[in-house]
Amino acid sequence: MESRLKRIYEFIFQMLQHGGVSITINPRPQEMEETALLSEDTVHHVYEPAQALKGLELFHFALHEELKFIGPLRCRKVKPGLFWGTFDVSAIIIQNIAEPFPEDKPIEKAAFDEQFIEFGFWLGDEQTDTPSFFILPYPFIYKDLNTSLLEPEGAYYNSQVSEFFLPVSALMNSLYSSEFVQRFFQISFDILAEELKWKGHEYYKKPLLMKSQPTMKRKN
Repeated sequence: MESRLKRIYEFIFQMLQHGGVSITINPRPQEMEETALLSEDTVHHVYEPAQALKGLELFHFALHEELKFIGPLRCRKVKPGLFWGTFDVSAIIIQNIAEPFPEDKPIEKAAFDEQFIEFGFWLGDEQTDTPSFFILPYPFIYKDLNTSLLEPEGAYYNSQVSEFFLPVSALMNSLYSSEFVQRFFQISFDILAEELKWKGHEYYKKPLLMKSQPTMKRKN
């Protein structure tokens, strides 16, 4: 199926209006090289439903794994959200340590103000065309943090961009995909928290002192 972006834009808003949903958006692409308004773009037209659905399923998987990891932690945190500029789904653990961004850039000045560790998932870019989970510390750590403790197989640290990566390809055909992602999150967090000298981070993982609650059984 091929349809110009303008037609796709019009179709989406027609369906919303038909369902009684009235919204407006800024149709100008943000943080992208393209400048044509979405409502006027008659050049771009690539849309592959099967690939779009596969991508959506990956984002749902990432959302679930990030919530599963960050939810129980006793700390300041930002729940997973979609960041349009890099098109990643990310959650953040924030430490009460001021760390103003050193350069005079408006977006970075707001986004990088305190120390944090970001847990995310993205589809890649021109340089890294591989869907991956990633973990980014701030302040950035430009040194080799690769260690034999890192799991699962396929995970690694890229000191040039200050990030841990776990390519989705390393999880394919595994019955333990969720377990592998959780181990990747936990081990990488421990490494980064030690590097950043965060005091008391072990407390984050202390479980609540409450009994497991009974679950409702569905009647046939």
